[in-house]
Order: sequence, then C-alpha cells, then structure tokens
Amino acid sequence: MLTTKLTKILTTVGVIAGIVMGLSAPVLASCRALQVIGGSGTKVSKEVSPPGTLIFVNNNWNTDFAVSSDANFNYFIANMTARNRGEYDVKMYLKYSDNTDDKFVDRTVFLDRDNEKVRLPSQPDVATPRRNEDPYQINIFVGGIEATGNVYDLEVLGCY
Repeated sequence: MLTTKLTKILTTVGVIAGIVMGLSAPVLASCRALQVIGGSGTKVSKEVSPPGTLIFVNNNWNTDFAVSSDANFNYFIANMTARNRGEYDVKMYLKYSDNTDDKFVDRTVFLDRDNEKVRLPSQPDVATPRRNEDPYQINIFVGGIEATGNVYDLEVLGCY
C-alpha cells in the first residue's frame, strides 16, 4: 500500500516536472533498446539500397527488432537519424505470432539537414500493442527511390 502510494506520488511529480520542462509523459518513461534481428547490438546503420526490381533481387528496406517475451512493454518508439538530407519512405509495424501486424507509421519523411533525427511515430504518438497481446517483433521500413544511397542509423525502444 505504501509502495503503491509512493510510486504514484513519484510518477505524478515526474510528470509535472516533465510538463514544466516541456517534456511529454512518454519521454519520462523507462525504455529499453531492442536487439536487431540478424545483426549485433541494438542499433543498426544502413545505406538504402536500390529497390528490388527483379525476382531474385531484394532491397534492404526492412529491419526487424526482437521483443523479449517477458518484457510486457506499454508502447514502442523508434529513433532514426539520417546522415543525409532527403526524402525517406518510412513504415512501422508491430508483428504478432498469429502472422498479423498493426501498422503505426506509413509516411514520407522530408529531412532538410544531415544528421537529422526523427522519432517514429511522431510525438506525442506511440505504437501501443494490442490489449492482452504482445508483439514478438517490431519492423521498421526505411527506403524509397529518392533515398537510395543515403545512410541512416536506427534503434527501437520498448517502454514501460
């Protein structure tokens, strides 16, 4: 009982402090970086490949991040830092074990300067999992003909 009250008080103080400092509640949350599937670590750097046009030619526009089965995150966000200015097609999906997914982002991002950082989805939005069901993967799509040859860094965070 005392622990619950103390937690509520500290959370309220943190949210009020965040509002005073101009931060939104999701910024104050505790987040953990997810592992890149097929890579090492929690961040990936990629150069956007040309679109796959032939049957046996694939592009590298999709990156998957693993969600630990015991994590129970409240929401997910992705941070993309484009090293080159340009136009990027971006999508964000939460993937579930029944082969379904929820799309949270599907837009073109226009970046005016090198090393510009973009949060997906845009604040204050977040990608929330289904009620009583956790995703096993987060898929981020970054590509587009206009972005071919551009380099970006990407990470996905699960937040409580």
